[in-house]
Amino acid sequence: MRPLTYWSPLSTYFSINGQLIQALLIALSFLGFTSLARAEPDIDNLKGSIALKGTGSTNIIVIDISAATILDLAYAKWAWTTLKSHEEVTAELAKYEGAYKVFEQAAQAEFTPRWKVKIKATPILQWEKTKRKFRAQVDREVFLQSTDQVAIARYRDLTLLEYKWYGNFGNTAPWHPEDWQAFESFYCDKHTRFLGFAMDGCAIPNWRRPDTDELYKSMYEERKREGRLEFLQDG
Repeated sequence: MRPLTYWSPLSTYFSINGQLIQALLIALSFLGFTSLARAEPDIDNLKGSIALKGTGSTNIIVIDISAATILDLAYAKWAWTTLKSHEEVTAELAKYEGAYKVFEQAAQAEFTPRWKVKIKATPILQWEKTKRKFRAQVDREVFLQSTDQVAIARYRDLTLLEYKWYGNFGNTAPWHPEDWQAFESFYCDKHTRFLGFAMDGCAIPNWRRPDTDELYKSMYEERKREGRLEFLQDG
């Protein structure tokens, strides 16, 4: 019994300290991740306009997404790895939609009269290029004057991510949860090229809308029955 009596206090000591260290690491990890999600928007290296749509903008909603098209990269990574469903994305967007709409309207109201003046001094062959560049400039000016920069950036960036998901992932994403890991692994390189800045390994969130046409599901199930899904095929 002596060995047991001798080692029990030590075992208890190491066990308690191990639990404390583990809890501390979890807390530090959470704080670090939270601080990333709260990073300030950065327009210094932003490619194109801030507005998602609008006359003369870069129509940024249809261009390729990369770190150069995201305002708040840390938030984009947080959203991609944390939001797990269409409902969660919708709820997150709703938090910031009001602030973004105010910005969007203000940017348009500022741009329109100023462009009418600027166009008079612009050669006709340079109208389109100049218009896009000037719209981006006005967007930045209005954005910097806003007191809701974080909300504006988050709404914009998450809208871009959602658009990207439906454009590049939604059409091939599996309907059955048990197929998801194979899908992620098989298309990992492809997905990384599409959205490399926000990838966490090969992980892809499932943001599919609940009202997606059932035709897509039936087509998926038919291809699965016939063994035509590449990511479910052996070797």
